[in-house]
Amino acid sequence: MRLGLYLFGDGMRLGQIGELAAAAEAAGFESLWTGEYWHSGFQTAAAVARATTDVRIGTGVVQAFPRTPLTTAIEAMDVDDVAGGRLVLGLGSQVRRYNEVLHGIEYGKPVRRMREYVQALRTLWGLAEGASPAMPPGEYYGFDLTGFTRPVPAVRREIPIYLSAVRPAMTRLAGECADGLVGHPLSSEMDLDSYAEWLSEGAARAGRDLSEIEHVQFVICSVAADEARARREAAGQIALYAATQTYAYRLEQLGFAAERAAIRSAYQARDLDSMTRAVTDPVIDAFAIAGTPGQVRAALPGRARSSNTVVLAPPTYGLPADRVTEQTRDLIALFGRR
Repeated sequence: MRLGLYLFGDGMRLGQIGELAAAAEAAGFESLWTGEYWHSGFQTAAAVARATTDVRIGTGVVQAFPRTPLTTAIEAMDVDDVAGGRLVLGLGSQVRRYNEVLHGIEYGKPVRRMREYVQALRTLWGLAEGASPAMPPGEYYGFDLTGFTRPVPAVRREIPIYLSAVRPAMTRLAGECADGLVGHPLSSEMDLDSYAEWLSEGAARAGRDLSEIEHVQFVICSVAADEARARREAAGQIALYAATQTYAYRLEQLGFAAERAAIRSAYQARDLDSMTRAVTDPVIDAFAIAGTPGQVRAALPGRARSSNTVVLAPPTYGLPADRVTEQTRDLIALFGRR
């Protein structure tokens, strides 16, 4: 099992994220992953790249649809340049509301749209190798770059593309055409089994060997000397995800419909305390590792099954930047291998 760390630092300066990245690399983590909301995922990944020398750097994830494929292709090449060929491009469709309300763009059919997006990226990266400069218009994307050349050669012919997925169709698409899958942090044991099944089905459709596709699984991981504090902070992160309609079924399939309804009601009232209280102990145990350092260390192996790389994701929702930093440093100290 490879071990990664999620550096989601919306409340931090990019320099602070770089400091955490350097500490994690020194401790022996295999990969570092950045997110995207109030920071650009590419800018955060570049900050991690500048602070490290060997570790893999993954965007986990950047949002695809608000960017054109050409914009994403160029930004990914630039970050890969800074990183010396260490970037893993994790892409996500995000939820409908994020696209249509925050960005004011059409969401459309996300699986079909993502399929065209991946094809466009690989076509664009292939131009330096003599590939056709045009992609015929599809339902969402098409372009003609005849006469346009990039004067600076890319570090690599292609950058690995990993797709974030929650439901069957997008997971199968990852199996068909991506280099890897980024599993959502709100994942129970049942969801891990589903990921394995759907990814295998997608690979079989395309005649691919499942071993070609890396499953990167994010795990909500909350640690504190005070067990109650660690569990409360994990509950806040679970509540954020559970409040979103897209992820509701993950609680309901385990019999947590009442808890999910209470979380949603509190979210609509913007009552973070009530959201957190609505996450019961069984829900925490189903979706997170939370407790004292010894409890967290003992629980991790059970979360590693069916995935190639486990990424520890400290809770961030509702927490000040200094607490997120403290959690992150505690995980580095607890799981560092050097």
